[in-house]
Amino acid sequence: MNNFVSQQIASGLVSVIIPTYNRADCVTKSIDSVLSQTYNDYEIIVVDDGSTDNTRQILQSYVDKGLIHYIYQDNAGCAAARNSGIRAAKGQWIAFLDSDDTWLPDKLAEQMQYLSETGLDVCFTNTTFDHGEGVETETSNPGQSDRWIVTDSLDLVTSPNEFHNTLPSMVVRRSLLKKTGSFDEWVIWGSDTRFILKVCAERPIAYINRNLVIADRTKARARLTAGREMDSEAGRSYRLMNVLTYAELYFRCRNQKRHVIKKVKRIFANYLSSLAVSCCLEGDNYNARRFAKDGLYFGGGWRTYRRCIAVLLCPWLLRRLRENS
Repeated sequence: MNNFVSQQIASGLVSVIIPTYNRADCVTKSIDSVLSQTYNDYEIIVVDDGSTDNTRQILQSYVDKGLIHYIYQDNAGCAAARNSGIRAAKGQWIAFLDSDDTWLPDKLAEQMQYLSETGLDVCFTNTTFDHGEGVETETSNPGQSDRWIVTDSLDLVTSPNEFHNTLPSMVVRRSLLKKTGSFDEWVIWGSDTRFILKVCAERPIAYINRNLVIADRTKARARLTAGREMDSEAGRSYRLMNVLTYAELYFRCRNQKRHVIKKVKRIFANYLSSLAVSCCLEGDNYNARRFAKDGLYFGGGWRTYRRCIAVLLCPWLLRRLRENS
């Protein structure tokens, strides 16, 4: 569903949307990283998704100083919180930041300059992942220049070893959301990935080959914005979301180059096989066999083939292996 609401838009203004849930201990660090930006034309919208801790009290000083717009809503999930932020936004541009992640000071300045130079609608940067205890990993695109334009963006976003996208690294023109729609609120896990794929399938993208985002990947991050944990039902929902996303991409890209279609089919088949195994382990034999057959039809690598054959020929073995694991 398209939750985009038209209103008076301020050109050049970046609306930074920060959803949060029970992160009173770290949300101010995220906000402060936006306040430290060298690009000054922005607004900060914090959407509190039903926090039960002292988030409201922690943020009150920011509200009193007019530094943020604070929205409280009943707990509805991360996608719904981001959509609430989009509806409240006044900027021509939208950026997202999780309430435990931070930006480097020149993040917005570099992106807005490059978007101005290229006239494009979407820009990403690289991301540093903080795993705690001094352990960090970085996304990078070796062989590429510091800045580059991806004209065949669908080809790139279906190449996970080449394109490391994170929502906090994205800036997107608000008007593009009229076409793509905003976040799908029925998606419990992975709504950000689905959103990114929808946006990138529509337009060429600008890419800044610098790590300008620090993403928290410590164990504490298990406290998700929506307060949900990854149980078997959520895992199955996540796999189903990926199946539907790549099914849409497959039908959208049928006029693309042959190698792009092949990559989308391969990823689609992989998610189908994963969902088939999930259904099999939950005792849903009908859907397990259906997804396995579809996985074989669309083709894929050896792992996909092995999963599908196991579901079709020896589902009992998969269940036995899980019981003994």
